[in-house]
Amino acid sequence: MLEKNPANMIAMKRLVCVHKAQGKVPEAIAELTKILETFQTDPECWKELVTLYMSQGDMAQAVYCQEEVVMCDPRNYQAHNRYADLLYTSGGQSNIRSARRQYAQSLELNPRTMRAAYGICLASFALAGM
Repeated sequence: MLEKNPANMIAMKRLVCVHKAQGKVPEAIAELTKILETFQTDPECWKELVTLYMSQGDMAQAVYCQEEVVMCDPRNYQAHNRYADLLYTSGGQSNIRSARRQYAQSLELNPRTMRAAYGICLASFALAGM
């Protein structure tokens, strides 16, 4: 299918699934990167890349990809939560400050999200202890 139509997104995503099922994470990452060269604003591909990079322990790339998810859908409080979680997990004063801002943005978008409120507390305590 990809030989006939190299821009067939369904076939491209299916190939990513095959690589994941076979445990070939680097190949899955490479295929997702190819997809994103053509379809830069596909949030599902970016989310999958976040997960794959996290599974490989590459937090810097995971943070970058989650930032792209947030830019694709800036009104999604869950995207801000995950971005903040990744920043907080990465550590460092700058990242924790950024995480606190993202948690605050998430709380502004959805005042009922306890995860963001708890994240603000954790980030504030972490900064106070530094």
